[in-house]
Amino acid sequence: MAKDSERWIKEARENLKDHQFKQLASWGEGGREVWECSRPGSSCYAFTICITRMGIAVVGDIDGLTFNVGSNYGMPFLAGDDVGYYIHSKLEASCKEKELNRERYLEYVARCIIRHIANNYQTELEALHVGIPDWLTEDADPCHKDFERLQNFVYRVWHSMEVGHDLWDWFYSCHNLMDSADGAAEVHEAYDLPDLDGVDFDWCDAPDFEKPRESLMVRLHMVNVAAKRIMEEKQKLAA
Repeated sequence: MAKDSERWIKEARENLKDHQFKQLASWGEGGREVWECSRPGSSCYAFTICITRMGIAVVGDIDGLTFNVGSNYGMPFLAGDDVGYYIHSKLEASCKEKELNRERYLEYVARCIIRHIANNYQTELEALHVGIPDWLTEDADPCHKDFERLQNFVYRVWHSMEVGHDLWDWFYSCHNLMDSADGAAEVHEAYDLPDLDGVDFDWCDAPDFEKPRESLMVRLHMVNVAAKRIMEEKQKLAA
């Protein structure tokens, strides 16, 4: 997550490096205000931050974002340091775009398959003189990289077997399932895997395979960078 955050911050700063910030309106007390954030002569990544008593809205060339906090939080909230959790948590539900967390998903699929092979087929594989990798154990807790290693292992075992062998069908089906899992790009595709005899993926108790969409996090960091710049300008004017 830290590396992702560094990348998002870098992209946000690059996108806004030539932006200027102009206050369009301010009324009442408590930080109700409107700011335009744009590069002179361009609408690319231009947006407006509107802070009202009941909520905060960002509209423009970064797609709309609305927050369920208002002027009592204000610009200091948008300029805060915890974008990934706190600022994101205050988004309206309709703005919380999500995507498949592929690493977590592939880890889970690999774990279920590895444990099934270790519990059920290890003896038969040893009888076929198949080398059993150290990571293929009953208590396996693989990382996402082990999915690729498992995929290669399953492919080798399947190709080494005679078509009539008792395990040929299972390893053939396992190979196809892993191809489907590897090709999943959206959350709904992740759960639409073909059946694999003996393996219960138990999706109800599986970890959450969703994460905030990458493009959303970049946009949030752009708003955060803009808010920090606005706060700096406010401090200069107040000095």
